[in-house]
Amino acid sequence: VNGLKAFRPRPLVARWGEAEVLSVECGRTDDPEQVVYLDDIRLIKEAPAKSSPLSGNESTGGFTFFDDRNYGGNLWAFPLGKTDIILDETNPAEGKKGLKFAVHTENRGGGGMNLADPNLDSIRKKKGKLEFWLRTQEGDEEIEVKFICQGPDGNRYRSRGLLVSDYEKLTPKWALFRLPLLDWPDDGEEEYHGERSGPFTWDRIKDVEFDLLPTGRPDNAFWVDGVRIVP
Repeated sequence: VNGLKAFRPRPLVARWGEAEVLSVECGRTDDPEQVVYLDDIRLIKEAPAKSSPLSGNESTGGFTFFDDRNYGGNLWAFPLGKTDIILDETNPAEGKKGLKFAVHTENRGGGGMNLADPNLDSIRKKKGKLEFWLRTQEGDEEIEVKFICQGPDGNRYRSRGLLVSDYEKLTPKWALFRLPLLDWPDDGEEEYHGERSGPFTWDRIKDVEFDLLPTGRPDNAFWVDGVRIVP
């Protein structure tokens, strides 16, 4: 787009903590040289939208990773180029949109969404839960759920994963899951996605991640909706 264009990003319901950096990234193009101009960057305050007790209301201790109004800080997928993220309006579990991960590989794939450093340590100790709707394409898939934190050394570390099927069988129909945060082990996992194992901590959570384990099929899909931390 040539010329300057004013825009206002959608508001986020999150605990910002101590923000230090505003990042702006260019999308991929065939042009080896790109120039972007920015001007008049500011924070603005608006009246908060009405929300349910599960959509980031600090009085309840809840946080929303994904619903119709809150997409976390961003949505992401892996492996790059083989997993598509789609805001799917065809059959949401709640509201008007669900989140579809189309995984075009026989191997592991999936993705996640983030918040700005919520402290889940106290909620976890008070038996808080990760709540989400989930369905899969065939019903015989296995999906692992993990958290990613920012460690005290500034690096990102993953928790070990929980298999959703240990709580309820996956099917092509929506099912509501509530996984106790205390079910995740305290220690982090081994090296994965090129990230080192290390001191996983619950006080600076960055992301929640949904991993589709290898199916042996070249085309797969699963859907999530209403991803929240609830007390």
